[in-house]
Amino acid sequence: YVGNNSWIWCGTVVGATLWTPVSLYDACQSCTWHLTHGPQCSRIIPICDSRYVVTLNSAGQLEVLCCVTGVTVWENESDDTPILDIAYLHGDEHNAQFLLLLKNPDSDGCLLRITSFPEFSTIYELAVNSSTSLVLTGEGTESIMFLEPDVSPVSQLTRCLKLKSIVDGIPEARLGKLLMKRKFKEAEEFCVRFGLDIEEVHKARAKFLCDLMNPWNISATNITLIDVDGSGSLSEELFLTLDKIHDSEFVTTLCIEAPLPDLIITKKNLNYAKERLAKITQSEESEQLSSLMQRVSESAYRLRTFEIIFPSSDIQHWLAFSHTDMLEEFIEHLSRGNLDIALTVWHRHQYEFFQCVNQPCVSRILAAFPHVSSSVLWNWLPKNVLGDLVKLCPGSIEIIASWGDDRVKSLEVLEKTSWPSNGLALANTIISVLENVVADFHAGGNIEVQMAVHVAQWKAHSPTSALYHLRQTALALQDLQLLSDKFRIKIQFSQYTQENKEMVVSALLGWLVCGEEVSPLMDGFLHSYLIRHELDHDGTLAHYVLDTLASAGQDWWAYGEASWEDKLYAVISIISDAQVRAHCILECLRVAPVPWSPGTQAACNLGLSHNSTLSCKLEDQRRLVDLKLVLRKYDLHLIRIDIAKNAEMMLENILSHDGRTDVLEDALHVVASYKHLSRIDAYVTRTKYLLNTRNVDGVKELLQTSNDNLQRQICQKLLRYAVETLLLPPIGHKGRDLQSAVAEGVVALETFFKKWYVATTPSEEKLFTSFHNLHTLQVHYNLYPTLEELEDKTSCKKLFEEEVISWCKDGRLLWLREDKTLLHQEREVEEEISPLTLNKEKNAKRGLDHLQHLASLLGIARGDMLSFSASLAAKNDDLEAAIHIC
Repeated sequence: YVGNNSWIWCGTVVGATLWTPVSLYDACQSCTWHLTHGPQCSRIIPICDSRYVVTLNSAGQLEVLCCVTGVTVWENESDDTPILDIAYLHGDEHNAQFLLLLKNPDSDGCLLRITSFPEFSTIYELAVNSSTSLVLTGEGTESIMFLEPDVSPVSQLTRCLKLKSIVDGIPEARLGKLLMKRKFKEAEEFCVRFGLDIEEVHKARAKFLCDLMNPWNISATNITLIDVDGSGSLSEELFLTLDKIHDSEFVTTLCIEAPLPDLIITKKNLNYAKERLAKITQSEESEQLSSLMQRVSESAYRLRTFEIIFPSSDIQHWLAFSHTDMLEEFIEHLSRGNLDIALTVWHRHQYEFFQCVNQPCVSRILAAFPHVSSSVLWNWLPKNVLGDLVKLCPGSIEIIASWGDDRVKSLEVLEKTSWPSNGLALANTIISVLENVVADFHAGGNIEVQMAVHVAQWKAHSPTSALYHLRQTALALQDLQLLSDKFRIKIQFSQYTQENKEMVVSALLGWLVCGEEVSPLMDGFLHSYLIRHELDHDGTLAHYVLDTLASAGQDWWAYGEASWEDKLYAVISIISDAQVRAHCILECLRVAPVPWSPGTQAACNLGLSHNSTLSCKLEDQRRLVDLKLVLRKYDLHLIRIDIAKNAEMMLENILSHDGRTDVLEDALHVVASYKHLSRIDAYVTRTKYLLNTRNVDGVKELLQTSNDNLQRQICQKLLRYAVETLLLPPIGHKGRDLQSAVAEGVVALETFFKKWYVATTPSEEKLFTSFHNLHTLQVHYNLYPTLEELEDKTSCKKLFEEEVISWCKDGRLLWLREDKTLLHQEREVEEEISPLTLNKEKNAKRGLDHLQHLASLLGIARGDMLSFSASLAAKNDDLEAAIHIC
């Protein structure tokens, strides 16, 4: 039965079946559960609140089935003795027993066997005759009854039926069964009757009373005091029962471990045990009593701790708290940020776990520290856990220092607004705690502890020591605090503590806004910093200046004053070495925007005043200012303008601009900036450009406005340029166009050139004639020989022949066509000469004159010209034309 509903297990030929309340009234309804594991089921017994079912089939096989999963939990072996019948003897789920009836393998009779569950091990066994059967009168060890017939050995007839029962014959066993049934009054009388120890009854009754008060014992809710033979409350009955027990250890253990309904009764139990032990201790002393008193005191002390930290908690929480490891409890509250609770547990129960505090334990405790505010932490640590950890485990100094170093550095991110003051306060707090504890150890303590402290202090001076790093962190934070408060510099901790200290100086100077802040920072911090880290004063500042210029990504092309000028000039002014200062100024002048600002001009004057080896270069940079302005005017963005080969390129670019009247003036600024250039270079470059672009009038105007000396130099250089240009064979269309422009210009400017030209050889006297001939060849014949080829007769003859052959192929000479002449072709068709034929013969005559002119330009004699023409006509099988030429 479950509540008011009935659930029936049936054993059938198909197995075990569970019938629901609905199916009992309506057989058509399906079964709730059906197990087919044990067919031919003859007996079925549900146990343990129907969680398991014990079945017996017709073959005598016993099985235990799980009603939740339907799995066979246990079954007897197939070769075991078959079981005839089975009965369930009453007992709890941990002490259940079964009565089995089975064949006796050693005789013709049967056996009665009591077995335990779930092991099915034999507890008691009795031989009976073969006709014995079980009598199911109820459950329990008091109802073990069976029928045994009395058979006549002569007639083999049953004379009578005997109803037998099995009872315990051992008083202790009988007493145990009475106590199991909680019949304490009968048990007391039984003990008096058989002389047994009545204290066992009182112990059982005390345990039973505690079970009744157990808040988790549901079966005890309906039991009254009448059921336990008492008239007072359960707690009063418990104390009266405990008074009758002389076993102090039992009483103490029961008072400490019994689960009671509330904290008040729990406290009463503990006080009762303490008072009882105190009375006994007055009369006798023993180690056992002291141990029991310590257990009670510790439990009462822990209960007081529980009331302090959990004033409004319940009994369930206390039962869990009473059995917890206090070190784990401390770590748990610490990790949750309950610092007050953790502190209470640490101070009140440190005696319970101080022997467990080793280096791994210290690491666990430190790892459990929550991310609370640093102000809370530095006020909490000195008075509490940190010092105790060092005292309990002196070897943990390094672990604590490493944790403290990491914790301090994490504040830069977690509490950025209060950094670095919060980090410095926390670091100093941790260091002071460690130093105070070490001082206490030196003042007293055993030798082992003092040695451990000495080793830790020795390691603290090593760069690999965590304590050394913590102290260095504190020193660095002191510097950061000073920089933040006095100079408003908030540099990152990792940036300040990097190995390259020159980069640290650069980072600090980089935080400054203007040059006025440089000097106070140097006097108030950087001078001592440079000395402390053994850095070269001037070299470090020069390194900052050069790095700043390199990373600025800016040169003289920029407009306006550069952002770095004010600060860098202030840094340069405090460099003491004149050479280093001049070098820094020189690098600044190279990239300073033009026109120079007053600060740049002052820096240049400062560098020149030292009269160093770099004074000439500084002066060059001052001279290049005008050049840079000119380059900007013509959009020439050159970085390395101090390279000499770039000067010619600048000059050519500037002087190649048309439509400007000041190009020569600007070009003269370029000339003035370079020592290898002169004034004449600007004029010559301009005239070359005008000559190349066929602007002869521009060249004439320039020559006419120049004085004689300048005109002479221009003409000489320009004529030399023309000769050099015409001595080289032209390449492509641009080359021919250039030579044509030069030849045309020389012919047009012949008057100016002859005025200053002095011939020293006969070939030089014919120079201008060659220019004229060359120009004519270019214009009228599209021939571009060089001056050298024009002077060479062999080259001229070759050029003439190639040109004549080319004309013949193009059909320009009527009498030199590859086939017959057009004149002869028409005469074969028509005997009379037409006007068209006469016109073409005139053109042929004109072409012959053209060839004679070409021959005269190339210096070819008339006879040679006619001889070559006649031979060419003969080669083409035109004898008439050849005769005509001759």
